[in-house]
Amino acid sequence: MTPTIISKEILLLNNKMRKLFLEKMQRDRIKSSSSVFWLQSSLKQQPDFKLEKAEILEMTLNFMQRHNFSSHAVNSGFSMCEQNRRESARPEDLQQRHECQQERHLKALVEP
Repeated sequence: MTPTIISKEILLLNNKMRKLFLEKMQRDRIKSSSSVFWLQSSLKQQPDFKLEKAEILEMTLNFMQRHNFSSHAVNSGFSMCEQNRRESARPEDLQQRHECQQERHLKALVEP
């Protein structure tokens, strides 16, 4: 068998085709996704149009503004998660974990 030589033009063409294919797959996934339900009215009007990322972000922002998603609610959710994390990690547990790490480190140094 003779070795196959692939020219740069063929590789570039393959990369372009792959990129176009991936973009089409992303658009199809967005269209079929139930998590972007606020796009359904737009998709019904023009089923074959292409959505750009900026358009998706703009529609998401408009949706959130219409439905009053407040940053206060988001921040309070993060605060509650952080508080739960602090409560679950008691100082005694942290101290014990630190001591175990020190013991393992010292054993690793002593034992060949």
